Amino acid sequence: MNKEPERIPLDHPDFFYCSDLPCAAALEEAGFRHRWLDNSNPRRMVFIFNQREAGFEEALKAYRDDELPVIPRLYFDRIRALKTRIYGG
Repeated sequence: MNKEPERIPLDHPDFFYCSDLPCAAALEEAGFRHRWLDNSNPRRMVFIFNQREAGFEEALKAYRDDELPVIPRLYFDRIRALKTRIYGG
């Protein structure tokens, strides 16, 4: 079993780095879980996703094109969950 590294370099081609909370919430709601939360800069949290997962690029494009279907209540719950993760509450 391969152990995932403790820290991913910021230029790793397999990963998508997202500091946009609404985007991270939409990707999670679409079924993609962030692998790490880089909080090395307390003013900018970065969610790190594996962009090699099947369908990830399509979901990201759909989000950017305002075409990613989300259920509003679940999306809001996901934002709250991510904020809890960020602020440790």
